[in-house]
Amino acid sequence: MIVRIYSLAICFLCVAVLLVALPIFAMGSIQSLSPESTIRSYYFERLRDNDKYWEASYRHKEGEVERPSEEALTMQRENELESALKVERRDGVRLIQSTLMFILTSILFYVLHWRLYKRVEYAK
Repeated sequence: MIVRIYSLAICFLCVAVLLVALPIFAMGSIQSLSPESTIRSYYFERLRDNDKYWEASYRHKEGEVERPSEEALTMQRENELESALKVERRDGVRLIQSTLMFILTSILFYVLHWRLYKRVEYAK
């Protein structure tokens, strides 16, 4: 009797962990495949066009700062955007890796304890 309760409790716990881990895994997948859709609004808005980038990057500088040419400003902005997207993509991959450990462990524990439950039930 106690073995059945124990095995079913572990199976329930594994399902609960999977219910939390799977959406996090999905978010990590979206983040790594399409970082433009998950990047913080502040960065995306700031890096969308040269005027907003100029305001956000150079407004806090002391004294008179001369605005670079449009080509130089575009290159700076695009480099910063690409860097931000790489960080977002890397964070998504890291999230996938960490949640994958929880998913695989939960599946393993679920299968082992479900088999234990079935063995106890059939032995009855």
